[in-house]
Amino acid sequence: MELPVRRPVVTRLLIAVWLLALLAGTALTGALGYDVAVGTSANAATVTRASIVDVAEGEIGNSETDGSCEKYGPCTSLPWCAMFVEWVWRTAGVRKVPSTWVARDVGQWAQENGLWKARPSGGRGNPLPGDLAVYGSPSDATGGHVSVVASVNSDGTITTIDGNLGVRVAKRTIDPVTQTAGADGLRISGYVEPSNVGTPTPAVVNRVGASALEYNGLFYVFARGVSDELRLNYFVPGTGWDQNNDIGGSVTTQPTAVEHLDSLWVTTRGADGLVKYRIREDEGWTEWRSLPGAVAGKPALIEMNGTLYVYVRLADGSVKYRYHTTAGWNADGIWKTLGESAASDPTVTVFNGAMYVFDRSTAGNVRYRNWTSANGWSSWHSLAGSVVGRPTVAVQNKTLWVFARNSAGATIRYSLTVGGSWVENLSIGGDTIADPEAVASGGQLHLFARKGDNTVEYRYLNGSTWTDWRKLDGAVTSTLFTGLRGGNRFVFGVGDGPNGSKQLKYRYWAPAVDGDTSSSPGGWSDWGSLIGNLHP
Repeated sequence: MELPVRRPVVTRLLIAVWLLALLAGTALTGALGYDVAVGTSANAATVTRASIVDVAEGEIGNSETDGSCEKYGPCTSLPWCAMFVEWVWRTAGVRKVPSTWVARDVGQWAQENGLWKARPSGGRGNPLPGDLAVYGSPSDATGGHVSVVASVNSDGTITTIDGNLGVRVAKRTIDPVTQTAGADGLRISGYVEPSNVGTPTPAVVNRVGASALEYNGLFYVFARGVSDELRLNYFVPGTGWDQNNDIGGSVTTQPTAVEHLDSLWVTTRGADGLVKYRIREDEGWTEWRSLPGAVAGKPALIEMNGTLYVYVRLADGSVKYRYHTTAGWNADGIWKTLGESAASDPTVTVFNGAMYVFDRSTAGNVRYRNWTSANGWSSWHSLAGSVVGRPTVAVQNKTLWVFARNSAGATIRYSLTVGGSWVENLSIGGDTIADPEAVASGGQLHLFARKGDNTVEYRYLNGSTWTDWRKLDGAVTSTLFTGLRGGNRFVFGVGDGPNGSKQLKYRYWAPAVDGDTSSSPGGWSDWGSLIGNLHP
């Protein structure tokens, strides 16, 4: 099935019914009937701050008591302040809308999208009508509140329109310096600007390629089909999974995707050995395109400062890259060489303003080069210890983590903090038969490994404290991959399906919803399955 054409009012509101169903082990399915207008929508090019306030004003008085708040989401069973502000923005025609159900995560989303205005200590800051006021520092933690700014007053106060104020939508005038809200009594930390009004200062957003990622309000999951075609599953908020879409091609590696120039790019290695890519644009998918020059393994993608980089390993062990900007691919048309003697595919990330490229050398150690705009490329640096397979990387707070496995099946950990030195070659145990995978958001990180019996284990880092290895049960037979949707951290792997088929299996970890542990306790979902026969 073809995806819906991108519209300015596409929302990313996460319906908690889906969350609860998945936590109970139910995999939701449904034909793609994506309703982009829960209320009336404006053209995104003409949306104004006044129109945002007008939409919010029209909702005053809607309440849990009579169910009139249910248009925003499941307001009678869950805290709904974030649901309300997202509905207001979407209905007014704001182009980018957060997808989180956690109030403070609205602030974190704004930071990631260049729309955040921090409130200085002791001051009101620079709120404007139509902004969102966030109580509590930006985080995926619970306990805050969020409201729509209706007016900024000459006496230093602001007037806001709040969902879930008591049990209704209400308007109030507050002192933004001293007002508190939310379960933890938090103060306003800052404001979120709507993306297509005013002139927000764009932030540099760096994106690392993944097989599962959010784009334009949908959660995309790519996989290699049993006949080497590219398969796509995507989750539509309020509707469920649209599964097993064949988008063609003849692929030989697990696909990797990244957002670049407001479009979604997906790459893989084709049967002819070339890097293949398709682009999801407003009108739909482009045809398959190729980059000349045969490669040996899976491409690694990253977008940094608006430039897309594609890293590959060639059959001779050399690591090379090309890059793409608004002007197109690098004009010389050649793969640029980073070095020789790679024994694994590269993996990439951005840390502390630098782009890092890691691989395993033919000597068996993890090595890396990094690049900054000021200094260009560093030389190769080798880390201690002998590993097998491809290293994986994750950035958590101000720490760069690198994980790999050794020949005995133990997971080896490396870490680098801002301003510090590498901590190298620490064994953290485990019985792994495939490369580990890691996913991080906020101050938290999950590390996954597939054991010899094909079960999945994980360790969890919250702040600075690691858990021991814990079992997720189930069985997968492929290398794992991970993805983020809002505050949810997904792990995927291919496992046994009906009639000898191979299906994509997944579990995800979700935080509690605004501290309401009775209705959404957080923690792990059951295993779910996505239909379709995949490459084993």
